Amino acid sequence: MDTATLPQVTIERTLAQLRWRPTDFEEETLLRRIAEHRDFWLLLHEDAPLCAPDDRNRVLAAVFTSEAARDAYLAEPGLAPHGTRPQHCDGRQLAARLSQRRYDGVVFNCLGPDRPLAFVPELLERLQPFVDAPRDRQPVSAAERIDFDCLAADAYPRQQPGERAVVDALWRATFALNEWFMIASASAGGMPVTQRDNDRYLALFLFTDARRANRFVRINAVRDTQRELAVVRSIAPATVIAWSRGNRFPGRVGRLHFNFGNPGWYSPADNLARLADHLAANAA
Repeated sequence: MDTATLPQVTIERTLAQLRWRPTDFEEETLLRRIAEHRDFWLLLHEDAPLCAPDDRNRVLAAVFTSEAARDAYLAEPGLAPHGTRPQHCDGRQLAARLSQRRYDGVVFNCLGPDRPLAFVPELLERLQPFVDAPRDRQPVSAAERIDFDCLAADAYPRQQPGERAVVDALWRATFALNEWFMIASASAGGMPVTQRDNDRYLALFLFTDARRANRFVRINAVRDTQRELAVVRSIAPATVIAWSRGNRFPGRVGRLHFNFGNPGWYSPADNLARLADHLAANAA
């Protein structure tokens, strides 16, 4: 499967998810992406950001996610006064600049080419904890560029299975990865750490990238049977599929959770191999 054909994480998609589908996604993940994003644009005149046009005379900060969006504003007659200059900034610099003035809202790409997205000014307050956090300097992996959150939200709307083709698309993308990341014991030979999920099934927690897995361990303070903080280990999908095929999981695992809570998705432990076989027999 060519993962380049899968939906990719972009700042435009992230903003649209926060604006239009906030209950389908973990807000923390979306706000962190905005704070970490490195390619915003403002237009400054006399060192003050220009505002988006508004027929109600509100003071709306104009922010741009691309040069094309920035240039669409500059091309509109009568908007940008002489001496306007562009300023490139990252999410932290953007929040700092906009915090210097009181706004009635923030509008991204107010004149296209992407659909304009307007937010209440409280967006800046919600961003602040992520702006203040240490910058994540780890390189972004290929798996992290795939928008698994979007795939999961579409496949399991309101945590119920959606259309079969959409569900299959999520699982095809999951199986196409070269590695998954599991929560493992630091002291018991790297054995998987299992926990009861919300339905009381003994579950194994797997993630599509190491960053998500480490965040899960940190936020939940996951510990192994020796009460040591759990670690994150890479595991080949084929290994987990083999466990499922022979029901040879370490312990009585009932469910396999992927990207738990981000939003996540899961399979009964004994069904993962059958699901892989189904997708292989019905290759797209």
